[in-house]
Amino acid sequence: MENQNLLSNLNDQMYSLLEYINKELSMIHAGKNSKNLFDNIIVEVYNNNFLKLKEIASITTPKLSLVRIEPWDKTLIKNIKNSIIKKDIGINPIIEENIILCYIPQLSLERRRELVKVCSKIMEEGKIKMRNIRRDFINKVKKLKKEKVFSEDIESKLIKNIEELIKKNIPKIENLFINKEKEIINVK
Repeated sequence: MENQNLLSNLNDQMYSLLEYINKELSMIHAGKNSKNLFDNIIVEVYNNNFLKLKEIASITTPKLSLVRIEPWDKTLIKNIKNSIIKKDIGINPIIEENIILCYIPQLSLERRRELVKVCSKIMEEGKIKMRNIRRDFINKVKKLKKEKVFSEDIESKLIKNIEELIKKNIPKIENLFINKEKEIINVK
């Protein structure tokens, strides 16, 4: 029973890591118009409270190279603009009346290569985190074996299962990177 909980916990951690990597990669501007660029922008609202941009404004993409942000409370427009600038996503927001317009610039080949390097770094960090998860779980199994919770046979089976799960999930990280790389390089 303990071994199933251990493997289930391992699976959950790997799934969370893959979700995190996917989210990090989705935040990288690939030259395409995407509302995802604004997902992690936090805006100071009333009395030092902070909310996500998508919680305080309507975000639409009326044109290929344009994102339109319309705050529900017009008094927050300057705070929203400042938050977008601070996030440093390569977009200069423009206030027009009660809306913010964000023009998505075309990426140069050099900039695309830089973004691929950033994505590669995210992938490598993800692989390192995956290996650290493996190490931690193998250490847990060995500790439980020392405490006589597991026999040697169960220990070796669990370590083998842990290794298999890692080998199955490393290519998923690589595929996330490959897909993002294609998206960055092949923008039309």
